[in-house]
Amino acid sequence: MKKIYMIAAAALLTVTTAGARELKFCQGDKVFNAQDRLVWNQCKIEDYGADGKDYVYDPGISILSDVDANDVIVTATCTTGQNIQLCCGGSCEMGTSLTKRNIEVKAGVPLASQLEQTGQTYSADEPIPHVEVELTAQYADDPSSLIKLEIVFDSGTGITTIVADNDFCAVQGGIRYNLTGASEVNLYDMTGRRVFSEKVSGSGIIPTAALPVGIYVYRVEGSARRTGKLFVR
Repeated sequence: MKKIYMIAAAALLTVTTAGARELKFCQGDKVFNAQDRLVWNQCKIEDYGADGKDYVYDPGISILSDVDANDVIVTATCTTGQNIQLCCGGSCEMGTSLTKRNIEVKAGVPLASQLEQTGQTYSADEPIPHVEVELTAQYADDPSSLIKLEIVFDSGTGITTIVADNDFCAVQGGIRYNLTGASEVNLYDMTGRRVFSEKVSGSGIIPTAALPVGIYVYRVEGSARRTGKLFVR
């Protein structure tokens, strides 16, 4: 009888182990523990001098699963109150607290979260803020699979300065342009949807009051071709 019990227990353990699923956060080759902390000091900025700076924190965090699944839930909460971006293979959303559901992952293939924190300052002397984000992930039907990564964004000495394109740049309330000849300006949100299109020439300012604050991809076609990203204030 004892032998039968031992065999049954071993079989149950095998079934339980086989059914276990595991999520991890990773950053390139680095894999984080289930409860871990990352201090990220790499910050890209566009410096507009007296008009301030646009900045982006992009730690490159991905979600890794050991099985195929389509029920992963990822949440990101900025505990210091700034807006953050989260995409996870779908449409990108912005806010201080975000949840993405029914995320599909493939076994062993990292899925980019596209977690970013972007913002702006309004003078040359205003510092880039300290930001903290709590990132979690779990399978919808398994609360025990919950993993958590605390991310601290602190620019410190890790600033990469991008020289601003003064001929096409975001300013308070609009986009300032100085283009040679006739051109067409198209703006796209982070889902790829075109939200603005206008033909311009010479110099001027395109009003952006009707657009939500956030990052947009721009494409200028015509005599002054250029593409890039800018932060609409």
